[in-house]
Amino acid sequence: MVPTNVRIYHFAGTQHVEVQTTPKGVCAMPFNTVDYRPLLRATLVALDRWVKNGTPPPPSRHPRIDDGTLVAMTAPAVIIPGFAPVKGPNPRPRFDYGPDFAKGIIGNVLPVALADQYGVLVPKVDRDGNETNGILLRDIAVPTATVMGWSVRSASAGGAGELCYLDGSYLPFAKTKAEREATHDGRLSLEERYKSPADYTAKVRAAADSLARDGYILPEDIERMSAKAVAVAW
Repeated sequence: MVPTNVRIYHFAGTQHVEVQTTPKGVCAMPFNTVDYRPLLRATLVALDRWVKNGTPPPPSRHPRIDDGTLVAMTAPAVIIPGFAPVKGPNPRPRFDYGPDFAKGIIGNVLPVALADQYGVLVPKVDRDGNETNGILLRDIAVPTATVMGWSVRSASAGGAGELCYLDGSYLPFAKTKAEREATHDGRLSLEERYKSPADYTAKVRAAADSLARDGYILPEDIERMSAKAVAVAW
């Protein structure tokens, strides 16, 4: 259990940093463009209030083993054009640091790698490949693409299938059913998901309203997120 004086927030579908860290072409998939600055602004304000007057911040929100949202890595459920799979999760070997380590004594014994490894789990994703748990910004709650917090190196850059440093990836949905079928995309197109651009924008605003009510974004960011939704190419 997470202690009551600790908060853990998982920004679903986001990458380690918000700027592209590798030259174009090194990663096999397009760069992740999810803007998670609204979450950073809200968590900073919540931290300030918590320190100043003891106002508790919003509860933790992250994938968990007990509710089935933290799982073993699997392949996508459907065909996603442009998707480049990773070879596998980074191994996490176990080490024996000697009998004194558990007592807090750091001795002169070199750690020994054990034969077994720690299990590696990842956030559960839906049929589109988008994460299902954590704080879901409009890019994930009302998606127009598969957005991932990771990418892999391209064959031309060498080391194909290895994680591509700190960059994430972004694979847009087809705009129409005909376009989707032509590429054998298993994800529904935009026209199959949303009745119209206005319907999409309304869903984005509803998602933003929900995040603001729960304290995960600031009220002023509702308008910013809604304005960005209007600008989405249809």
